[in-house]
Order: sequence, then C-alpha cells, then structure tokens
Amino acid sequence: MIRIISDIHLDRGDGLFTTSGGPKLLNDFLDFAGTDPLILAGDTLELYADTLEEIKAGPNWPIISQLMNHPALTYILGNHDLHQTVWPPAGVKMSVQLGPWTILHGHQYDPELNDSWKQWAVEESDRMIHELNNPTVTEISNWFANGNRDNEPLIKAVEKLGKNMIMGHTHLSADVTMSGGGRFINCGSWIDSNPYYVEIDDSYNATLKKWEG
Repeated sequence: MIRIISDIHLDRGDGLFTTSGGPKLLNDFLDFAGTDPLILAGDTLELYADTLEEIKAGPNWPIISQLMNHPALTYILGNHDLHQTVWPPAGVKMSVQLGPWTILHGHQYDPELNDSWKQWAVEESDRMIHELNNPTVTEISNWFANGNRDNEPLIKAVEKLGKNMIMGHTHLSADVTMSGGGRFINCGSWIDSNPYYVEIDDSYNATLKKWEG
C-alpha cells in the first residue's frame, strides 16, 4: 500500500504544525504506515534559513529524523521546499507518475504562483515573516493565507489535461471527478486537526481518507 500526505510544514517548534497538535497526529500516522512506501507531496518543511544545528535542537527533529530514515520515501518539492538546503538522501522529485496518477505539489497550477517572479515574492515574504518570529505578524499572515485557499483554480487549470492528479498546496482535501475527464484529489494538510491522506493499492485505486488517529 502506498500512502501520500502533503503540507506538513514541519516547523522549528513555534508554528502551526506544532501548536495545532500536528506532532501527535503525524507520529501516530507514521506508526500506522510503518515501512510501506510513503510519498510527501510537497511543503514538508517550514524551516527556511534554519541551520541543521537549529533544526536538530527543535522539538520536531525526531519526526524529521524518522522521515529521513524511512526506507521507502519519495520527497516531492513544493513551493515551501524549493529553497531548502537541508534534506535527507531521499528520492527528491518535482513530480511522480504512479500508474494513471500524476502526483505533484500543485503550486505549478496556482495562478498566484504562475511565474518565477510571483513565486520568488511569495517565498521571500514567507521567509521574512518566519525570520521575524513575531506572533502577531505570523497570525495576520496565516489569516490572509487561509482566506485564499481554494481548489477551483487548480481544478480549472488541470481539467483540460484529462489526467488523474493528486496534489496538495491548498490545504483543502477534495476528491473531484472533472467534467473534462480525469480525477483531482487533494490530500489536504497536517497543520490542523483535520488531516487527510491518500492510499493507493496494488491496482492503482486511489482513496482519500481522513486520519482519525
């Protein structure tokens, strides 16, 4: 069984992943998944310019270390991963083809990130907010970001391709059969208490599931 999760945003201990109870949920999920193949569909880290020493000193290092040592891990880059300088020797990719499924983070189809300049501006803004480490600024930033979440632009962008796509990026879980053919699945996010994952069996049947713990 292959499992796919996205948008963990593993932080240095002061962000949404940690404060929302993400470590407990993810630890339980990883114990459940065991050594089965695991695909991280982007935005796994939220560490930006932190050094390896700072990361190791943080409360989420045990989870990061566990992922680093997973025997069958595929790491897909998301818009929050592109400027990372620290990651394990895993299968780092921009996308994965698994039977009829194309798996990628999804920011490539986001109209707000549809060119390198926009993507750079968003990444640098996020990096500055992270470095400020100001709770009020971070709360305001999260409020704006969460208010913009929507799967429709991604669905609209990929619908004409007629493919089966598994993505993350928007933090909103969804399972949609597109009118133009193909299927869109979003495996949600792990920075709140409502995480989802995708399970793919040996016949490439994909199921969106809520992690109940």
